[in-house]
Amino acid sequence: MYNHKRIGKAACVFGIVVIVSFTAGLVHAVTLGQLIEMALDKDPAYKSRWHKASARKALGWQAKLNYGPALKASASYGKARDSLRLSGQDSVEEEKSVDFHQPEFLFSFTQPVINFRKFYLARWGDSEITAAEVEQKQAREDLILRISERYFALLTAEENCRIALEENKSLKKQMEDASLRLLLGYGTITDEQSAQSRYAISLASLLEKQTERDRIRRELEEVVGVDFHEKIEDFPEDMALPEIPEDISHWEGVALQFNSAYKLAQIEQAASKEKLRAAQGGFLPVVDFFADYSQKEPDQTLAGYGETKKAAIFGIRAETELFSSGRDSLAVVAASRELEAAELGVDAQKRHLLSTLQNLWLALHNTLELIGYYKTAVKSSEQFMLSTKEGYLEGRFTLLDVLNSQQEYFHTVSQYRASRYNYFILCQQFKKTLGISDDFQFLPEVPKASGSEES
Repeated sequence: MYNHKRIGKAACVFGIVVIVSFTAGLVHAVTLGQLIEMALDKDPAYKSRWHKASARKALGWQAKLNYGPALKASASYGKARDSLRLSGQDSVEEEKSVDFHQPEFLFSFTQPVINFRKFYLARWGDSEITAAEVEQKQAREDLILRISERYFALLTAEENCRIALEENKSLKKQMEDASLRLLLGYGTITDEQSAQSRYAISLASLLEKQTERDRIRRELEEVVGVDFHEKIEDFPEDMALPEIPEDISHWEGVALQFNSAYKLAQIEQAASKEKLRAAQGGFLPVVDFFADYSQKEPDQTLAGYGETKKAAIFGIRAETELFSSGRDSLAVVAASRELEAAELGVDAQKRHLLSTLQNLWLALHNTLELIGYYKTAVKSSEQFMLSTKEGYLEGRFTLLDVLNSQQEYFHTVSQYRASRYNYFILCQQFKKTLGISDDFQFLPEVPKASGSEES
């Protein structure tokens, strides 16, 4: 009795889901775009990556502005002693001294004129700023993909529950019919037991699929950062699936130009070159323009009264470090190793990118072909199931044949639906690999990047 009530409640819920998925605008449902906006606002992992990239950007600006002018001001107040030894007549030495308090003010202006270390560090800062912007874009793309994968996984799970519920209702009716036939004397105990066994298995399968659906929903809510109780909007069953135009070589060019991970590897390679040049610049002299102004105001002097001392100087100052205990040499060695690692990283990232793109390209075309086969198989298995049921009523088939044909039909429908949702996920993975999914809206076709012709 408990199971019957539970199944009736589930049937009501999933019946509404099926009706809404094919009736646009009648009942509010959460769309993929709305889930993405929620996640952009709430997801702590995305915000953490975004702020980390912002910090990297600020450090890049710091290095860039380090080549600019600097103005310093300082003030001090201290107690000092001034001594004077005088040689008087008859070679008698006389010593005078006085203790006094003296405030001092100092203003210093510096502008690098020739400083190769700071110059190349400023260029490294430019690379860091660009890298930070790419990291922010990459964080957004990763979040969109995570939401999309869980979104379509939830749609798949809900569809599996709907199909399992429909199969369960059909098996329940067949179990009741088998019991009635046995009671009337023209059925067999084997048919009744087969129907009961299949019905019990369908209850377990339904519970398993409902548990999986709830788990996926919680995962989606975790990424979104909001516990939403609304349905998620499905795409119409007759919606034309987006096909990928152009050949693979075209999309390879687009990916090499816009893919975030590959761009980041290239930027880090360029940044490593600037760091190496900056380290080598530590061996070269530094030329600065400087201007200093100081003012001292002691309260008294040896003359018995205070004197204000002012001094101003400006000019060009050259400076070089003759000995640094090997620090500069080790900095060059470390920067050289970083550059080698970055160059190898670019090559590795390029190989991985092209391999991933080719795999997705094949998966998209194979899945699209697979969907066509499953669509045909659904029609064939439905006809086979109906003819088997008719043959059973005519005595040509057993109930076991009916149950097997029915199981095959529901399994084929499930595979067909799952392959459609999997195709949508592959489309988004393909767009993310291309680097053109930053502002995601699910379109009927994957857009081509306008700059790909120039690459």
